[in-house]
Amino acid sequence: PAKAQIIKIDQSSQTSTIKLTIREGKNRQVRRMCSTLGFPVLSLKRIQFGCLRLENLPLGRFRKLSKQEVNKLYLEAGFKPPSN
Repeated sequence: PAKAQIIKIDQSSQTSTIKLTIREGKNRQVRRMCSTLGFPVLSLKRIQFGCLRLENLPLGRFRKLSKQEVNKLYLEAGFKPPSN
């Protein structure tokens, strides 16, 4: 399994902001990892899923995927993209 990558973005006397990159996540994995190290998670925001970046997508909203994005997801999952 690939190792997690952690980058500290900001730190104050009470909190820290980090960027955490993992290859695959199980239920509440990030919260459990941080808790094990003694760092409770106050907020969590996913910014990317596979090749898909959330960009400026508002909370609770969605957008249609482009054909290229769908094809990339098929390839990342090890499948041949549909030919339609």
